[in-house]
Amino acid sequence: MLPLKHIEKQQNMDIENYKMSLRTIGKVGFLLFTFGIVGELNAQQDPYYTHYNFVRPLYNPASIGLGSKWCAFGISHSQYMGLEDRTPLYETPNNPKMQAVPGVGPKTNGAGISIPINKFNRATESSKNYGGVGLVFYNDKLGYEVNNVVRGQFAYRYFFNEDVSLSVGADVGYLQKGLDGAKLRAIQPNDPYIPTSLETDGGLTASFGLFYNNQRLQNLTIGLSSTNLIPNDYNFGNNGMVFSRTARHYYLLGGMEIPNFIGNPSLTLMPSVLFKYNAKFQADASALVEYMETISAGLGYRSISDALSLMFGYKFKGIRVGMSYDVTLSGLRKVSNGTFEVVANYCWIVVPPPPPGIIPILTPLWIDRESSQE
Repeated sequence: MLPLKHIEKQQNMDIENYKMSLRTIGKVGFLLFTFGIVGELNAQQDPYYTHYNFVRPLYNPASIGLGSKWCAFGISHSQYMGLEDRTPLYETPNNPKMQAVPGVGPKTNGAGISIPINKFNRATESSKNYGGVGLVFYNDKLGYEVNNVVRGQFAYRYFFNEDVSLSVGADVGYLQKGLDGAKLRAIQPNDPYIPTSLETDGGLTASFGLFYNNQRLQNLTIGLSSTNLIPNDYNFGNNGMVFSRTARHYYLLGGMEIPNFIGNPSLTLMPSVLFKYNAKFQADASALVEYMETISAGLGYRSISDALSLMFGYKFKGIRVGMSYDVTLSGLRKVSNGTFEVVANYCWIVVPPPPPGIIPILTPLWIDRESSQE
């Protein structure tokens, strides 16, 4: 039998290791239970995007249709790569050695399409945009929680003059949340309130936004929007003791395109900033330098989660591909390998077919018939 002092020392070490796991995992919002107490799931809710300026419809429906082009995008974001769940737990047949669960960092995949509402001027062969309709989707995994969102969007654009416009947009869709209880690492065994399988719940979601664009002022863009306008509780497990409550998110976007950067006509500076609020304030900022409207590179910074982003982009025949790697500046750098993101945008012009011209109709000559035949 081990001495009592040795047992107490071992218990203290176990408690310290457990607390360390709580601090590490809690930072990314997917640790659900502490000492068997079941409560509300608090997470980052809306996903993070390093290339936020290239996926604006995901958080501002008023941005769709801008530029009179059809546009589509796709994005994949892997945050805190290599992060593991090392929460201590009792041994189970499926996990007899209490092995770490890999790949629990946030992962997001999204896509969208924007169809402009244009009035085509055949005399000048140009289009004037009056808004657009669109569809966006994203799948977001945060630890053992999964979110699937699909939203239909509409925007109307008002022109103050040829180069200055303000659009109003809204969307409505469906949010499905899921919690994989089979993978949860509960501290207390056989807790009746903890789900033991994949549990899902869903509800309506909506967003609203404004988007200002001034092409005369170095293509200035200012966007103001809010998502999760319909807060809902999503229940998992028995008696609704495990639940997640959505919160409204507020976004303020600003960006410009400054040509002739440092006196070089081949360079364009593209700074942007995104302010976000949902119980906590966060700011994202980035600056890209584009060469000959083809190759771009720059830096980004995210507060709260503390990340420095290295960003690259390449455009070819209407297709833009961007990649970024976020260097984690917080304590999570000790247990993760940073964040990687890739985004692709493609925009194209759809010209309506010309109206049919005058179609000649051939008719036989009139033949004067004799009165006797009448």
